[in-house]
Amino acid sequence: MARTTRRSGSARPRAPRWSVYIVRTRDGALYTGIALDVNRRLEQHAGITPGGAKALRGRGPLRLELARAVGSRSLAQAIEWRIKRLPRARKHELLAQRRAFDRLFLTAGGSGTSVRLAGAKHPLYHRSVRDRGRPMKKS
Repeated sequence: MARTTRRSGSARPRAPRWSVYIVRTRDGALYTGIALDVNRRLEQHAGITPGGAKALRGRGPLRLELARAVGSRSLAQAIEWRIKRLPRARKHELLAQRRAFDRLFLTAGGSGTSVRLAGAKHPLYHRSVRDRGRPMKKS
């Protein structure tokens, strides 16, 4: 499935679409991850094929709560990083209010842009994508 450009007419491969997903375990725990193929990744987590996360072993059955294609791997990792740092109650809130979850994806535009989760007041939830992994500076 190559896409053709208007000027040259040459075919170039389409960039893979990374997705962010949230899975609920049997005991109600939420697991967030990224994948190119969410269904294949869920099979790995469920133990059908090798390669699932250790955190999910023996915690099935797993239920896919949400999956969103976001584009580049770096953007998917930035969104995953933010979701994993949310308190449990806030994750449940995002799942209950899909619009708030969609805003997270819409506002995460790429390198150097700010991602702010609706209703978040802590500075951790308002960090630049290029700042991830660096300690917060006190102002």
